Amino acid sequence: MHCYSLMKLVIWVGVALLQILFIKLNFLNSLEKISLGFHLAAYHFLEKIPSSWNWFFEAILIGRNEGLRGRPEMQSFFTLGIYYLLVVSGIHVLALEKALQKSFRFFPTKVKNRLVFFSLLVFCLINRNQPPCFRALISYLLNKNMGTKPVLQGDLQFIITCLCLSIQPAWISSLSFQLSCAATLGIAMASSFKVKHHFGRRLLSTVLCTVSMGPLLFYIQPCVSWLIIPANIVALPLFEALIMPMSLITAVAQPLYRISEKILAAIFKLTTYFAYFEKPALCLDEQKLKAWGLIYIVALYSIWRLIIPMFYSTRFWQEQDRVHGPLRKFLL
Repeated sequence: MHCYSLMKLVIWVGVALLQILFIKLNFLNSLEKISLGFHLAAYHFLEKIPSSWNWFFEAILIGRNEGLRGRPEMQSFFTLGIYYLLVVSGIHVLALEKALQKSFRFFPTKVKNRLVFFSLLVFCLINRNQPPCFRALISYLLNKNMGTKPVLQGDLQFIITCLCLSIQPAWISSLSFQLSCAATLGIAMASSFKVKHHFGRRLLSTVLCTVSMGPLLFYIQPCVSWLIIPANIVALPLFEALIMPMSLITAVAQPLYRISEKILAAIFKLTTYFAYFEKPALCLDEQKLKAWGLIYIVALYSIWRLIIPMFYSTRFWQEQDRVHGPLRKFLL
């Protein structure tokens, strides 16, 4: 059993490396001009929307965030620790994937998966193959095509991060890439614990996601509100269920921009209120977070992977066996 599991793991990683090598040779090195063409075409298309919120749609859909930090209305997003939602990341790809899965649900499974992958690939090209976007695409590709995975979700995300860095070592200093790694690791760690109630699962996912990204957020904003966790509890599902789908619909059906404007104005007013009615804030004066961001992520992963099972061994491994099969002997 041990040899069989080890063989499956070696084969799985080997195939993953071949897929990643194929992606690197055919996309990263040779599609730079094509991705720029996709980006400019999408930019000119969004510029046709006669709205003062064009900057928002361009930031959230095509990753055009130049000058975004200088906008006064964005300060509340920095203070509440939810600025990452407006910069294209793995969370955007996940929200887009959910929207596409629902849109293509009437197609056969194979056709639907191909349509979703092609759409995500186009989205990645439109966003100029930004590190977090490309990482999310790799994660989707491996999850959908590798079949049964002999690893935990947290281990899988750690492997994907290593594979991405083997493709492009320069991403190690990319803050957006680090935030994407931290967010997915937090969500993966939360999925390893059995929580019956939906709100409890949402709360645990948000808390671990915020804990994973917390120190990295201080690099963007030296002081964040004490409401960072409740703000993320509300913002994450709101982004997936409303903001991202609304932005996509507005981009396609541009006459609906007036409705989107009213919704966005209300959301920004709420964030401004909650960012400033509570004066106390958490502050950290640290200018070298880019250097040790991944060290923090690795340390957090090690705590979840090695230390937590020592204290909650029975509950932890029972849940992993339920989801992934009899892994305890192999992984320990």
